Amino acid sequence: MADPLPNVPNVLKIQLIGSNQTTPWLNGIYWHYNAATLITGDINSLCANVATHWQTHLAPVHNTAVSLVRVQGIDLRARDAAQGGVDVSYPGTRAGVVYPTSVAAAVSWKVNYRWRGGHFRNYWPAGGSGDITSGRLWSSAFLTLLNTAVDGFRNALNGMTVGGTGGYLAGVRYQDQGAQLAVPLVLPVVDSTVHSRVDTQRRRLGRELSA
Repeated sequence: MADPLPNVPNVLKIQLIGSNQTTPWLNGIYWHYNAATLITGDINSLCANVATHWQTHLAPVHNTAVSLVRVQGIDLRARDAAQGGVDVSYPGTRAGVVYPTSVAAAVSWKVNYRWRGGHFRNYWPAGGSGDITSGRLWSSAFLTLLNTAVDGFRNALNGMTVGGTGGYLAGVRYQDQGAQLAVPLVLPVVDSTVHSRVDTQRRRLGRELSA
């Protein structure tokens, strides 16, 4: 049986849960908070803000058949720390024929730290008819929209506050060179980019949402 992951002080794990033509999708991000601690009300408020920022910045690059339905947060500072969330109904606003549910735009969150292997990414079910060129690439116009949307979302998350203090979008490394870290490494996200190649959502649908 695998050992439980260590606690991560001052980090909130945020899950964005949605529906794409009735197929569920899930993306996880981390937000480092500067407050001493969080209560459930804080997390509910933060999750509501994240949902609003998704609606403002990312809904315009998602088809109308895609929706954000819930944002939930887990404080990772301790196993008995607060949790919370908010249910929403925020559909995408991009018109046109929707792509198959396997199509995704890969977003890399850049940090000032180098290592071999997987890096911090999200896979958004974005785009629609006319947004792909050459059968495998996002069109230059849509790629510009995607990058602008992701930058706006990142900057909005970095502008959130709780308890009168701020925070920032981050990545969390639990391992380094194959060994589990006693204290996970929390890395501020300093930039973001959308991959020009169309990616896939396969094997990235997350766990059962009722769990």
